[in-house]
Amino acid sequence: MKLYAAQLLFRYRVERRKERRALCEARVIHLRASTPSRAISAAQRYGHKEAYSFVNAYGRRTHFIFVGLMELKDLTVSSAPAEV
Repeated sequence: MKLYAAQLLFRYRVERRKERRALCEARVIHLRASTPSRAISAAQRYGHKEAYSFVNAYGRRTHFIFVGLMELKDLTVSSAPAEV
């Protein structure tokens, strides 16, 4: 099994609000998988599981949405010991 780092993108969306700019969150996770395609699948499953909704302080439903996988890096092939 190889060690991978996946950078995921999430977005906040508030219902009944016209957005000029989207508020986004980038998250890096570490995971182990035997192939890059399995690592991608595992990262996407993680992202979908992390999505949720809540009512904010103004009484509007807010959604935390998984947008997608931005980058996948195989950490077993780094060139320097401290490099990520």
